[in-house]
Amino acid sequence: MQKRYIWSLLIIIGVVLLVNSRSPLTGQAVNLQLITGTSNVALQDSPQGHESIFFSAQNVGFQEFDKSSWLPFEGRALDEDEPYGYIFMLKDNSVIHYRSSFDEDSIKPSILLNYKNDLVNKHNLVKQEIRNVLLRDPKIISEYYTTFNGLALEVSYDEAQRIADNVDDIVSFSPNNKVYGQLMDSVSLVQADYYHNLGITGQGITIAMVDSGIDYTHPDFGSCTQAQFLSGTCAKVPGGYDFWDDDLDPMDEYGHGTHTSSIAAGNGVLKGVAPGATILAYRVLGPENFGYWTDVQDAFVYAIDPNGDLDFSDAPDVIAPIIGGVCGSLNDDWNVAADAMTQVGSVVVFPAGNLGPGYQSMSDPGCVESVITVGGTDKNDNPYFYSSRGPFIEQNRFLVKPDLTAPGVAICAAQFDDFSGNGACFNNDHILLTGTSMATPHVAGAAALILQQNPSYTHQQVKSSLISGAVDVGLDIYRQGGGRLNVVKASNLPVLADPNPISFDLFDVSTTATLSKNIAFENVKSTPYGVKIKNVEIKNVDTGDIFTLPGLPQLCLSPGQTASQTLSFAVNTLDFGTYSGKVNYDVFQGCGTDPGYCGDGTCSAVLGE
Repeated sequence: MQKRYIWSLLIIIGVVLLVNSRSPLTGQAVNLQLITGTSNVALQDSPQGHESIFFSAQNVGFQEFDKSSWLPFEGRALDEDEPYGYIFMLKDNSVIHYRSSFDEDSIKPSILLNYKNDLVNKHNLVKQEIRNVLLRDPKIISEYYTTFNGLALEVSYDEAQRIADNVDDIVSFSPNNKVYGQLMDSVSLVQADYYHNLGITGQGITIAMVDSGIDYTHPDFGSCTQAQFLSGTCAKVPGGYDFWDDDLDPMDEYGHGTHTSSIAAGNGVLKGVAPGATILAYRVLGPENFGYWTDVQDAFVYAIDPNGDLDFSDAPDVIAPIIGGVCGSLNDDWNVAADAMTQVGSVVVFPAGNLGPGYQSMSDPGCVESVITVGGTDKNDNPYFYSSRGPFIEQNRFLVKPDLTAPGVAICAAQFDDFSGNGACFNNDHILLTGTSMATPHVAGAAALILQQNPSYTHQQVKSSLISGAVDVGLDIYRQGGGRLNVVKASNLPVLADPNPISFDLFDVSTTATLSKNIAFENVKSTPYGVKIKNVEIKNVDTGDIFTLPGLPQLCLSPGQTASQTLSFAVNTLDFGTYSGKVNYDVFQGCGTDPGYCGDGTCSAVLGE
């Protein structure tokens, strides 16, 4: 009999429930219900696989809700230095958000260029208004049209406030603060070497690293000369730009970018996760490991549209900005731009940050829902102490972060010059470094391996694969997300779930008795598969109580088919407390067409055989 496989996957779900009650609801029984929506698909039997969807919830009374304890980083800056001016967001959509209003087949670069020209004209009018308000001509640091609509000016806070109060087109402004770099057995830990042995190394995939630059003369990047790099003949690092010095040579002067780039795609005596991938180096951090938001924004625009023609087909396959600051508003220019990058075909990966161990300490823009956010663990799957934790809460938004973790403690990779780090390793060309900066390029390299095998995958499909294929290491979801990266499992999933993760927003259960979300299951293989949600396990983190709810009917998915089911929870009787858990579901190969296999539930749980 043909061997059948079982896949164990996960989707993360998070929610905070605000109970408008003067007395706690403690002592009441949990009465959650799982309700199916209508699905226009056949129902089958004979399970052939197993998956899991993790989720979280919190139920808090209004009188006991201590905002200061939930939002410990609200309004906190990374340093006490004055910002280098302010960034202003304008009310019209950016080019990418305007693009999203068209069908993919109907949008043309010429339409986008005309729209951008309209924005340029409006910018000119806004700049004249600003000159009239300030009675001077402030220095323009940069202007933005593609990822968000705005401009950065070298002005004081008082002047920024005057501009916002008197120029109608300006909707918000934020300081142009400093950003910082987020400080080889890990490759085998995430099972990337399994694919290396099969010749799958990320060949043909391009990873854009936004960091302190790269030492392209290092052996792990082909020992290229400056002349080779500037002529575009450095095979490993064929291009990039230095936004710190504003020139064509992004040579690293600190060491952070050299180390992170080699984790993602180095190819020397030590192999990165995707040693066959090429690297584009965008330098936004100076010799002291800091830069400014405006340089990062410029790098975003250049990365996704290097020739400026608004045809995003030349965007890199993966973008990994290894930088961050404290999360602000999801509507900030920084977060709007990060979200925009996920809409043009690139897989976008950010570090969670090193602001832990407290909860709700995510770094910007890792708190953006659409990007892939990476926390750090050590090589024994213990959490890195300073790895930032979720959730991210803003007004009525409640987002589960990070999405997954990867090794980030004492990672041995390429050294720039005499950069010391945590000590030498392997030889004099490599050093140990620790941080979510080291975890994130593991995931960027993993995305390259997935894309080599699945070149049509979108950002969301890669994200779902990474989260669902991660190894649950037993931490709560605000530390591990879906779990620790496993490249082999992520690359082989036959069914992907969307959205993943699932984030319920804040609810007042006095007016909201039920929370509902649709989960779309997509068969990405060329043979039929079935999906059946078996049950839902819910744990009260405060008391340790565990509740199990019944599952839903099975979906039968033909090749390429997507079908949805609705998870609906009755929440009006929940006790106060924090809840986490998982939705367990089976994946059936053949969708029940061969009822003899796996009928006893003893399918192999081994992949790659």
